[in-house]
Amino acid sequence: MITMRRAQPGFSLTEIIIAIMIVGFMVAGTIGLFSWVGQAKRKSTESMLRTLSLAISQYYANVHNYPTALQDLVNAPAGVKGWQGPYLDKEITLDSWNNDLQYIVKGKGQKPPYELYSYGANGEGSPESEWIRAEKL
Repeated sequence: MITMRRAQPGFSLTEIIIAIMIVGFMVAGTIGLFSWVGQAKRKSTESMLRTLSLAISQYYANVHNYPTALQDLVNAPAGVKGWQGPYLDKEITLDSWNNDLQYIVKGKGQKPPYELYSYGANGEGSPESEWIRAEKL
């Protein structure tokens, strides 16, 4: 009499290797995607800082003073003569990571006359090497 042997349940070594390769490709693609998103956010923040720097320059050309806050580029500050804005279509106060942009006006005659920067991806408390500064763009 002939007896048929039943196949044992489970996965073959080939199936396991293929599954591991698929998961590996998915992980590698995800890591690449996160890197790409981080670079895109940095470029976007750099673009925002350039736009703000140009608007600040236009404000200075009209008012002969630097704005005290970034909001002054969109809404006329009280008592300021020569304001011909708005210098921006909308208020820009957050970077691409939704952290506040930093704008500090220095005293007259100081170089640069103001500081405009983002703390970068890690936000406030990140080391200065991670900051994105307008004057370095």
